[in-house]
Amino acid sequence: MKTTITALISIAVLVASIRSTAVAQNQRQLEQKYQKVNAYAVRPNILLTAQYASDGQVCEMVLEPGRWTEEKVVLVSTLSEDETIPVVEEMVPESERGKKLKTPLGVLSAIAGGSITTTHNYENITIDFVGSTRSNGSHNMLVGYMVAVVKWRNRLCK
Repeated sequence: MKTTITALISIAVLVASIRSTAVAQNQRQLEQKYQKVNAYAVRPNILLTAQYASDGQVCEMVLEPGRWTEEKVVLVSTLSEDETIPVVEEMVPESERGKKLKTPLGVLSAIAGGSITTTHNYENITIDFVGSTRSNGSHNMLVGYMVAVVKWRNRLCK
């Protein structure tokens, strides 16, 4: 009987100690364990993360659709070129991005293996929209762009 009570007390102590170590992480603990990422809400439905060159200048920006709000989760959200390019042009003024380059075929897209990359070229930056496609018989149809990657031609990320 005494050993049964001792065993039960030991189990209760073990369960309590496991439960206390399994509580949610606090900010300091998360930052010690994982890399912190800063994101900016540049529009209600567009988030931006950035990489920086050694001099602190932005060398790459990634825009992606917001996937959640306090009210809902958006499972299928994509970026629109028509909505995203003006955002990039607002953040990177023409004096910094340069003029849009004209190509003989206009904006070029590369499709391979269910993915698509559409590139917009400027003198100092490129904007690559990356998304997915779906085969529709004889041709591929755009499902949607998942990210837009803005890279500076003359800045290396550290």
